[in-house]
Amino acid sequence: MAGLLGALGTASKVIDAAAPLAQTGFAAGQMIAGAINRKKADAMLPSSENAMERQLLNTVRRRRRALETGTAATADRSAIKQMAKQYGQGAFRAGGQVNTGVLAQLLNQGMANISSQYGQQVGQMLGMEQEQVSKMADVSRDLALLKSARKSAQAENQMQAGQQNLLASLGGGKFYGQQG
Repeated sequence: MAGLLGALGTASKVIDAAAPLAQTGFAAGQMIAGAINRKKADAMLPSSENAMERQLLNTVRRRRRALETGTAATADRSAIKQMAKQYGQGAFRAGGQVNTGVLAQLLNQGMANISSQYGQQVGQMLGMEQEQVSKMADVSRDLALLKSARKSAQAENQMQAGQQNLLASLGGGKFYGQQG
């Protein structure tokens, strides 16, 4: 019986000596699992900028610049000039004199209509561009806030686990594994 009690005492000492090692291994396993899960979660986050949204923004900007510089209306202006030219040629072929006042009025009215139409489109394009920039900035800001909140929560968990482990080591109690 004494041999059995001695063996149990020795086994108890071995278990007591192995307990901190097991706790350390458990804590290390929790940390590794947490790191793997964090990496998976980070991989699921979308990039702060979507290629299609960037392409749309660039297209809207190109269109706005074309409208502002007048290059978007080149074909329309050419068509009005061609129409005025045909009007003059038709009048000349009919044997009459070309009324330059009417011709100038047609040209001016056509150009004014084009300017008015394209001026409205510039405003629309500017609004679309601002909306797209704002949308892209919102996504980027939201992702940054998410990452910040996650890091803050992780830091709080680490602080709490550290405090618990400190108290446990001072009190001789059980250590708490940190996740993260």
